Amino acid sequence: MYSHATNVTKILQLEEELCNIRQGDQDLSKYFATLTAAYERLKALRPPCKRCYASHFETGMVAKFLYGLSSEYSVAKSQILTGSDLPNLADTYNRLSCFAVTLTQPMHDTPVCVLVMSGGHSHSSFVGTRGRGAGRGTRRGRFQCSHCW
Repeated sequence: MYSHATNVTKILQLEEELCNIRQGDQDLSKYFATLTAAYERLKALRPPCKRCYASHFETGMVAKFLYGLSSEYSVAKSQILTGSDLPNLADTYNRLSCFAVTLTQPMHDTPVCVLVMSGGHSHSSFVGTRGRGAGRGTRRGRFQCSHCW
């Protein structure tokens, strides 16, 4: 068992580690896993109370996650930050994962899609203008936005 002074030192080290974690060259899932592992270690040393968990602790983690993203996510990050409600950490990751799909698709195969915020609710969707894809009749085997369905 740790002494109080040791816990304080470990908490400060974890806080510093969390502030310094950046996505860099990692894919989104690796970055998220690295961040959440440090987050879980911090929660084990300093468990948040149920009353302030969502309003303070979780919100701080979402902010740290968004802050450390690479610049290719700047549009999605802006949309999340300007939404009416800040989503929780899992929803933020899910939205960015959906956005990442559009980043990895060649433009000639993928409709131009934008990430639409769901107003802080737990679902997300893609809506877009007609893209450069082959049209409505070729849905099999490729990603399409909901507009093209």
